[in-house]
Amino acid sequence: MENILYHRRLGVLDERLSLYEDKTYLYETCAQYIKGTWERRGDSLFLKCENKGFHTDSLNYVEKYKYLNVCSDTPSIWMVKKNGIQRPLILKSENKKKTYISFLISRK
Repeated sequence: MENILYHRRLGVLDERLSLYEDKTYLYETCAQYIKGTWERRGDSLFLKCENKGFHTDSLNYVEKYKYLNVCSDTPSIWMVKKNGIQRPLILKSENKKKTYISFLISRK
């Protein structure tokens, strides 16, 4: 069995999260993927990255983008809500920082 969650609000394009019964997950955007393990504790979902990369494989070898393929030691934490999950998403540019709420709803 697989629960597929998908993006519902503005922000990251084609954001999808698949949680599998064996406690692994696949998180995807239009450009990248992240694979790892997940754990639920109370109202929080912890996603521990084990592997990440670009869908366009040639980008995985471009030196200036390699830092985007390094997994953090800290898990991504999502809050479990009644009809989905959410997390803050901070986007930074040269002189601005904006926080969005990334909200995924369950698709069964």
